[in-house]
Amino acid sequence: MAEAHEEPGLSCACCGRAEADHPYIDAASLHQAALYGDSKQLQQFIRDGADVSAVDAKQQNATALHFAVESGSKTTVQALVDAGANISAQNSNGVAPLHTASANGHLAIVQLLIEAGADVNVRNENGGTPLHGAALFWQPKIAKLLIDAGADIQAKDRDGRSPLHEAVRAESLAVARLLLDAGADVNATDDNGDTLLHVALADGRNCIQLLLDHGINVSNKNSRDAEGNTLLHLAAESSATLLQALLATGPDVEVVNNDGATPFLYAAAHGSLEQLRLLADAGANVMALTKEGETALHLAAGDPEHSYVGYRPDAVEKLTLLIGAGVDVNARTKGLTALGRAMKCGHEPVAKGLRDRGAKE
Repeated sequence: MAEAHEEPGLSCACCGRAEADHPYIDAASLHQAALYGDSKQLQQFIRDGADVSAVDAKQQNATALHFAVESGSKTTVQALVDAGANISAQNSNGVAPLHTASANGHLAIVQLLIEAGADVNVRNENGGTPLHGAALFWQPKIAKLLIDAGADIQAKDRDGRSPLHEAVRAESLAVARLLLDAGADVNATDDNGDTLLHVALADGRNCIQLLLDHGINVSNKNSRDAEGNTLLHLAAESSATLLQALLATGPDVEVVNNDGATPFLYAAAHGSLEQLRLLADAGANVMALTKEGETALHLAAGDPEHSYVGYRPDAVEKLTLLIGAGVDVNARTKGLTALGRAMKCGHEPVAKGLRDRGAKE
């Protein structure tokens, strides 16, 4: 009669080895240990024969290494690398462990992966590299590490955006400066033809001076966005610094967008008193009208129909400049004067300022 086996994990009399020397370890358990950075449990799973290359189909085919990198545990990542985990594995979105480590700020893990041979120019499904991620998520130390390891500072993603585009878009001044100092193209454009100035005006205004300091070309001032706005229009709304630089190149200050608005009208609606003054001093026509017959004063007062402009702290000073320049305080468009528009918008300080200057509803 055959001898009975002992309890699991104890020696078996018939074969002389433990029954549970290599128990089956499912991928979910391994991945959970990796995700929580439980290096001791993970190393036990590895000793027990867990498949470090197994993917989680419910999590974009991520591997244990993806989860470990996300946890930020260098020890856990090191254990997987030592066990032969594929450092180049990409999930369903093309994301490699180095993408995740770079975007999440895990400096030590980025160093570990690079030393283990990770491709610093690996691309995700959108064409983004780890350097794009470091730029977008404010990681200057990681960006430098990647650049020193050979990352392509001019790499463009599927939309034609370079890491510098991402740094400017995120207002990551430190990364933008690092990239420019490393030789990134300050005049790079994306597939929409947008320059870094377009990006800065939309999302990264604190990078404008840096771009100007590095010699960005402002001569392409008549390139337009989807609404027909030139850089001059956009600067009239967003950046007195850039507006001054553009005006120094002698642009056409009467260029109009799709609404028939000149940069001066755009500044009246969206910009500051300083921007309005800069354009007036540059010879802009203060009497210009939009296609709908709106004066600069109408635009400064507000647009109740389209919420064209919100109340600005310097709105009353803008009114003073415009009225002083001769703009008719009681001109009407769509049946409304500037005072009528201000009242409909609920801009009481503007309404009071207009009344004090002789405006009628």
